Amino acid sequence: MSETLRRVALAASLLLAAGCSGPQGTITELGQPVFEAQLGKTVYELASEEPQPKGFDAFDSATVQDEADHRLALSFLPMADEEQTAIEIRAQVVGGLPLRDLAAAVYPATRAECQAFESTGALPQGEPLYTSSDSKATSKGRVLTMFFPRSTTPAGTEGLVIPILLRFEDGWIRVQYYQTAVPQPLRREAPEAAEARAKKELREAFEAKRAAEGKAEAPAEPAPGKPSSQD
Repeated sequence: MSETLRRVALAASLLLAAGCSGPQGTITELGQPVFEAQLGKTVYELASEEPQPKGFDAFDSATVQDEADHRLALSFLPMADEEQTAIEIRAQVVGGLPLRDLAAAVYPATRAECQAFESTGALPQGEPLYTSSDSKATSKGRVLTMFFPRSTTPAGTEGLVIPILLRFEDGWIRVQYYQTAVPQPLRREAPEAAEARAKKELREAFEAKRAAEGKAEAPAEPAPGKPSSQD
């Protein structure tokens, strides 16, 4: 079965399992139960009958503004130190319609689960490591930063899958599928090593300066074939 047909079959199976006669359902029926706290039992209609790469758009037909511009740009920044993992998500709207919500969840995953999630939205088994809807408004969108202890990431985790919910003021939603490697902390140089390196660099700079000064003070060699002034 081709990848396209597999995606169509998955979308159809979700809707049939939910008892839907068309491309519609609650957020749980559409495969993302982690966002039921934000969206409840509202029935959403998919904006496209064809599966979309790395996510889907849907709308509440009772509130959506037909002429509104629902385009947006997303950026992701995964980070870590020795104790915490941090993931920053920034959303910027293209049109003038504001974003009402930005929420996300983080799941530990294998490589296979990361690939499946990115193409179909299938969530890994088990509970998320962290969920948050505590986003802040910016001049053109919203930003959400999630912090959670590195110790909560299970041993053997090969990646993180992060479903992201973006909801506009008129009820239009975008669910984005994002996956990333587990962020690793930057290696910190030990104080002793940093001190030794600084001393070495200072010594090399001093020696280079002395060598340059000695070269500048050395008497010039007479030109070939010409007597020196002492001859």
